[in-house]
Amino acid sequence: MFEKFVASIEDLEMLFFAVQEKEKSPSTSFFSLYAGQFVKEEGKSGQQREQSAAAILRRLSGMSDEDFRLALKLPTLEEFHQIFKGGQRDLATVGAEYRMYLGELHRAMTEAVQNRAEPEIMDIYNKTDSWSCGIRTKQGPSWSREW
Repeated sequence: MFEKFVASIEDLEMLFFAVQEKEKSPSTSFFSLYAGQFVKEEGKSGQQREQSAAAILRRLSGMSDEDFRLALKLPTLEEFHQIFKGGQRDLATVGAEYRMYLGELHRAMTEAVQNRAEPEIMDIYNKTDSWSCGIRTKQGPSWSREW
């Protein structure tokens, strides 16, 4: 369960960086950009890396919810109103709902990457992830604790 939690945050990080790359390379497939992402955390050395949870935190810090929406290419209020609410209900009510949603999404993403930016979390993850390496032999699959 722990490994899936940390791995899902890594997926979130890769999505974040792929969205940023898509703006720079609009003709490149999003899936190609996503597949090309490699996230390596800064760890205890504190050496800044361009693609890490800490880099996302640096970008998110001080960012307004509207800037967050723009950075992730999320729908405008009008698009949200049409697509998710079918143009029904008044725009002011939907706007309040959408701003609350964006604030919660912004907070949740910040908290998720804060967890992954912790060197101790990554140390534990790297140790437990290595324990689940499967090795196929002539006798069939076996499990190894070797790394």
